[in-house]
Parts: sequence; structure tokens; C-alpha cells
Amino acid sequence: MKGDFSRLTFGSERRYSSVRLQQGRVLVDADWNEEHDILAHRIATETVDVIGKCGAPLHAPGLHVVASFAELTPEEQALPGNANPPAGPLLVSAGRYYVDGLLIENARIVSILDQPDLPPPGSAMQSSDRPANSTIGRPASCGSRLTRSPVS
Repeated sequence: MKGDFSRLTFGSERRYSSVRLQQGRVLVDADWNEEHDILAHRIATETVDVIGKCGAPLHAPGLHVVASFAELTPEEQALPGNANPPAGPLLVSAGRYYVDGLLIENARIVSILDQPDLPPPGSAMQSSDRPANSTIGRPASCGSRLTRSPVS
């Protein structure tokens, strides 16, 4: 993670549950960041314990890849983010999904070709994701790449 941090102090093996501020002491970025990291670790751990390594909520499942809008369940079709589906070879539905305890949200249904964070064609990230033996016209699989980026 890039950024101007005085130090990164979080370690799950220490099993801390919070950072306490002390009266008269200067608050530094490391204290604030460690408190956030403790909470984020707890939430992700709890999510994996309850949901499992991956899963979708019953009433707002998301990231369902389909060839047409008609392939979505009636519940998925009724979600506001799935209104007005675009044209495209494959669609990724609106909703939520969890992977390794992290929440993935897709606000609206999109064509797989028009995803907001899709790497440009030929980029190193996109090229490395493609199986070496894939060819057009054969059965294929698709997946998602989950990345976290800090806001500075």
C-alpha cells in the first residue's frame, strides 16, 4: 500500500481489540490507522465465519453473470439497480457479494465490456487473467478481481 504513513503497526497475531486515546497525548496517523485495521480485520473475520469464503445475500444477490436480463431471477430483476439493462454479450447484475470477508457492490447492471473498473484491453492485468488455452467460441469461465485501494 502506497502512502505517507509514519508506521503501520497492525498485526492480527497480537489480538488487540481497540486503540485507546490518552488525554494530553498527540494523536498520530498510526493510532488512527491501527484502530481502523483492527476493526476491518474483525469485520472481515466475522463475515467469513458467518457467510463463508464467498456468498451473496438472499434478497440482494449481485454480480450474477448472465447472457440476457431474462436469465435473472424475478427477485434480481426487481432490484432497482437492474432496471434498464444495457446491451452486451454478457451482463453483470447489480447487488452485493462477499469474497474473503470483503464486500463487493455493483450499483447497476452493466455489460461485461463496460464495467467501470475494467482494465484497458491488452493491459498486463487483463492479459495475465486470461487462460493460455482460451479460444473464442469454446466454453469459458469468467471471474472477478478484487482489489482494495486506500484513499489519500
